[in-house]
Amino acid sequence: QITVYPTIIDKEINISSDKYPISLSVIDLFGREVLRKEIYNNRAIDIDFLKKGTYIVKLKYNDTIINKKIIKK
Repeated sequence: QITVYPTIIDKEINISSDKYPISLSVIDLFGREVLRKEIYNNRAIDIDFLKKGTYIVKLKYNDTIINKKIIKK
C-alpha cells in the first residue's frame, strides 16, 4: 500500500509505503512532468516551488501505478 497525504498541500507531500523503491512523478494539468524522484523510504517531498493549482502525483512500484490528485495552495 502506498499513501500520499495531504491532498491539499502548502509546502510538501508525504509518501509512505511498505514497498520500495517507488518512482514518483508530479504532472501538471497540461501533462508536463514538473518533478521526478525515486523514493527509497517514507519521506516528505518538497513541492514549495510549484505554482498554485491542481497536479497529479503518479507513483509506480513494479507493475502497480497509482495516480493521486493534489492541490497546491
